[in-house]
Amino acid sequence: MQDLAGVASVAARLEAVLARLAGRFRSMPESKLLGRLPDGQPRASAGHELAEWLAYAAQGVEDRDSAVAPEWRQLPFDGPFVVGDQIGVTGHDLLTACARASAVTGDGG
Repeated sequence: MQDLAGVASVAARLEAVLARLAGRFRSMPESKLLGRLPDGQPRASAGHELAEWLAYAAQGVEDRDSAVAPEWRQLPFDGPFVVGDQIGVTGHDLLTACARASAVTGDGG
């Protein structure tokens, strides 16, 4: 059985990091959002990609007991100004899915 306090601690840290990151994206000016990272990708695209992976992870946790592979839901790119909200929402979805999974199994994992 996993240590519930340890799982809760990791979840709390992840929640804090995602909230901070979402806030940073929400407060960035357009020039910064459209600015390119060292790999050449625009910052907003990288943030959207993170939000997409968070959404996939949440869906994977939600559908973990399915006998068939999930039909992955796509996260639309609605422009650079919504990326912070997308990170916040998909991060919350992942944390909620993990909390539900812990509650169902009763062992924190």
